[in-house]
Amino acid sequence: MSSSKEIDRRTFLKGAGFTVLSPGCFLGRNTWEIVQDVSLIVAMGGLAAGLEAKSLLSKSSKITRREFWQITRAGSLGAVYGLVLGEGSRWWERRREVQEFLNSLPAAPKENIKITELSLLELADLINRLEGKIPTPEEADVLIAATAYQAAQFLGESPAKAKEYIRGLFKIFDEREIQATCQPDADKDADTSVACVKEFSMGRLLAVFNFSQEEWQRLFATEMPIRSFVGTTAHEVAHMHVRRLEVFPNSCDRPREDYGVLGKSEVFSRRGFIRSLLPPKGEILTVDGRDEEEFFAEWTAHRFLNELEEFGLERRDYEPMGYLEFEQAIINLEYTRPGANWPKWWQGRMDFNRVAKLHWENDLWRFRRDLGEVMLDHSQEFILSPPKLSEANKAALGMLAFREFVEIKEDLDRFERLLQISSEEELLDL
Repeated sequence: MSSSKEIDRRTFLKGAGFTVLSPGCFLGRNTWEIVQDVSLIVAMGGLAAGLEAKSLLSKSSKITRREFWQITRAGSLGAVYGLVLGEGSRWWERRREVQEFLNSLPAAPKENIKITELSLLELADLINRLEGKIPTPEEADVLIAATAYQAAQFLGESPAKAKEYIRGLFKIFDEREIQATCQPDADKDADTSVACVKEFSMGRLLAVFNFSQEEWQRLFATEMPIRSFVGTTAHEVAHMHVRRLEVFPNSCDRPREDYGVLGKSEVFSRRGFIRSLLPPKGEILTVDGRDEEEFFAEWTAHRFLNELEEFGLERRDYEPMGYLEFEQAIINLEYTRPGANWPKWWQGRMDFNRVAKLHWENDLWRFRRDLGEVMLDHSQEFILSPPKLSEANKAALGMLAFREFVEIKEDLDRFERLLQISSEEELLDL
């Protein structure tokens, strides 16, 4: 009868063999790819060692110790070559899959904005002159191009790179076409689509703007149409300001973002703070990070308009065209007032430049994790022994904390509940 150790060893080897030979993922890799790599390593290593041995034996009837190491070295070099060959072919295959996906995206609209460069001083003067009237098509082109040019530089781009943002702006004159392109959320008024950023052919992030007469009439009916339009343009530029659109068609390559008790997310694509996720049981994509993405874009627009005011833009109150629910949170970050010194409270985690860097790097998980860490620091004010959360659960806490922060008006009760959790499991009830 076999011992228990032998049974365990046999079971382990059987399980490991089954894992490698069955389709699926192992240590983040496709198991068939691992088999192919190992086969190439063995084959190329054996071939190189065999050829070296044959060459040496043709000169002598026996192998010396020195020649044995020559054979070993040749085999090692062959094995390395086999690994490089396998990984290189895999890299090209992944690249092909990604390119096929990116090429399948729709072509960009045809009406492109002409490049116009204005200084901040000139742009502020143009806005002041246009405020209160509907601009001509030529004036509107200059306004949107110059705004994108300066907003991109506001986010840290060079003048040369800022011109690329202008090349990524398109105008649409048909109301139905803008709705079909932007596909606004069902819970929002479809007639309020002014602009959006979408993925187009080759994976480029481009912005399209509603230039229909109906839209300009709606804008003109608002109190500050031109300032609102400038804010919207800066908002869309913020959506475009990411390192790249990342897609992961191969299931084994998809990143997993771990939020502890709230679950792990399998990422199909990401840009900025936006995530297209695959739930555990199904291939229907869901979206995460929209609140963080839209908040950052609104915050960018707010700060950019403040920047223009320093260059002569007339100081006026106006209604943002986008996400009014974020307005109080932005005010809390931008202006210090008694009882709401949020920049100090967040300990630098919500510094605009820092958030912009995380957005550019597509690092939503780090953004949330750092906010969770601040929450734990402050929880000591409410409970004697704050829980020791894992990194994943810190990210979960930060995700919940941000959601409460941007929804805060004057009541902090819901936010303070997060400071009083005593265990990871309580996160499920918040």
